Formats: sequence, structure tokens, C-alpha cells
Amino acid sequence: GVVHVPVPGFFTEAQRRHVFGAARVDTVITPAPGWQRLPAPSSASPIGTVKITFTSGSTGTPKGVCLDRLALLGVARGIADATAALAIGRHLCALPLSILLENVAGVYAPLVRGATIVAPATAAVGLQGSSQFEPAVLDAAVRRERAQSVVLLPQMLRAWSAWLEATHGVAPPSLRLVAVGGASVGAPAIDRARGVG
Repeated sequence: GVVHVPVPGFFTEAQRRHVFGAARVDTVITPAPGWQRLPAPSSASPIGTVKITFTSGSTGTPKGVCLDRLALLGVARGIADATAALAIGRHLCALPLSILLENVAGVYAPLVRGATIVAPATAAVGLQGSSQFEPAVLDAAVRRERAQSVVLLPQMLRAWSAWLEATHGVAPPSLRLVAVGGASVGAPAIDRARGVG
């Protein structure tokens, strides 16, 4: 019965305030100070909403999309079915969990399959902020965790491929799937999406 609103760590204070207001967030949970209550009215999201995901706001104010449980699980099951032949048993989260693509393809779909999910801090997979990426760190993480699948943004895959080529390396032998998509991939595929703020 609680609506979850993941907020990217790289959002500015103004973007966070906008998200909290648009989604009518009443409680914030962070590593420090833990959690805090906000003076917000009760949610006015559509009935059945379990998650509100926001765009990065790189071209303006972040826009939110309300997602319901059945839609999220339907997409996750579709991904799990489409990748079943790969028998993926271990997924490494290389994108922040605030990104819908990682939530659905990297957490929900592996859970549907009964796979293990490894979700280290983003710095441990080479991400720093919203635009810095170290492919050598990702490569080491995939090898160390024996990841069989990973979800990347196109620019991450390009950088990792270029690094492998420059170092005369090859992809880690454990990998069975590298899924690539944009940061907002998934939202249009979800049937009952509704705009917020």
C-alpha cells in the first residue's frame, strides 16, 4: 500500500524538491540520516500506483510516470520469459536502482527467474555521479561477481568495448546477456502509465 518514488542520487536539490512535491512524498529514506517525514498532503496518485519514476530532467523539470504492480510484473515476466533459455542465475546491477530499466530488467525479472541479484554501490561498478564511468572498474566487478547478466546504457557499453579492445581483453566468460537501453526505457512499454507533475 506504499507508493515508492526512487530518486537518482545525482538529482540537484531543486530537482529533488520538485519530485517530492509532484509525487506528494511524505517520507524520505536515505543512508544518512535514515528517514525523515515531510509535510506533504496524502498522495493523489491513481489507484493501484506502486511506483512513480521520474525522468532525469536533463532538458527541464523531471517528469513523473505512475506505474502499477500488474504492469511492472507483466513487463518483468516478459523479460524473464524472453531470456529463459539463457538460464541466468546471477545478475549484477550496474545502473542505479533509481533507474526504471535496472528496476525492471535487473531486479524484478531476475527475481521472477529466481536469480541472485548483486547490487553494489555504483562506484563499485565504475559509475560516479551521472556522467563519469570507468570501464575497467565495471569489468573487474563483472569478473569478481561472476555476473551472467548486466544492464548498461549505450555509452557504458561503448566505453567498456573500447577499453576491452584497447587492452586486448575479452568479455568475462560468465556473461550470457548484456542488455542495453536508455535511462527511461521501460516506461512506454508499461500499459497503464499516467503522467505526474
